[in-house]
Amino acid sequence: MKFIAILKQAKAAGIQLKNLKSMPTPDGEAWSCTVYLNGIKLGPVFEGGHGGCIEVDFSEAQQQALVDSLKAAGYELDLVHPQFTLDAPTTAYGFLELSLPDISAAFEELKVVKRKINKNTLYRMKSQEPEGYMISKTPFSPDVAAKLRKHYGDDLDIIFNEELSGF
Repeated sequence: MKFIAILKQAKAAGIQLKNLKSMPTPDGEAWSCTVYLNGIKLGPVFEGGHGGCIEVDFSEAQQQALVDSLKAAGYELDLVHPQFTLDAPTTAYGFLELSLPDISAAFEELKVVKRKINKNTLYRMKSQEPEGYMISKTPFSPDVAAKLRKHYGDDLDIIFNEELSGF
């Protein structure tokens, strides 16, 4: 799943988003958070959800350090959309404008999924929708994972409890 790949890259880059809050608006998703890099607070980021630019409240040098860390972790921007292709950004802010909304959305998805994996086992089949998952009301354990693998075989794509351990 895309959000897991983004989370792993953010973790590899040493990025944490704290105090993440989001809210739907008529024009999109509004969100805010405080960005940390390798445990050091950089500052707040805000997206008003009205189609405008994100507001990044930390220095250009800190923005560049964040971008350098993302790139070193293999983070690639999705510049191709169904109706147009974006040019690669030439500034750190431009890179953050395209990456931080996806990273914040991944952390929001993590919050939702973590509530579910506390008492359940979540998994996805290859034959299923790419962003969907199935829920077993059985608490996760290595035995449950082994039974899922035995029962579903090659069609079992991912067990979220395993993939998200450590987040």
